[in-house]
Amino acid sequence: MHFSLFRLYLALASLIGLIGFVVGYGTVSYTLIERGIISDDEYITGSRGYEIRACEDPLSVADTKSPTQMVQKARTPEEITKCKKEAHDRLIVERGYNAKTSIIGGSVWGSLFLLVFLGHFPFFFRAYRREEK
Repeated sequence: MHFSLFRLYLALASLIGLIGFVVGYGTVSYTLIERGIISDDEYITGSRGYEIRACEDPLSVADTKSPTQMVQKARTPEEITKCKKEAHDRLIVERGYNAKTSIIGGSVWGSLFLLVFLGHFPFFFRAYRREEK
């Protein structure tokens, strides 16, 4: 068995392609499983609850006597309810968008690395088999 730079290149390219494929489609799988297991309400309460709780905080508005100054204004119960609904809806849309971009990115990168693997591994395997004989 002798050292072949070309065979080393084919082996490394195949290995990198295989690892990239697994990572890319692992990302897709993780995202799909996460969306299936963690409900929207759990997601909001667990990782983004601060945005809903912020609706209960007072608003900073311009002072009527001095427009360059800000004053705190308590929100009405209707404003709090409306703010929480808007924040909830926005977070659900944002979660869906992030999941879709993760799936798209993982699919594209996984597919590109699969092409790298499929473009190099058969040549590496043939060279390896030829070397064995």
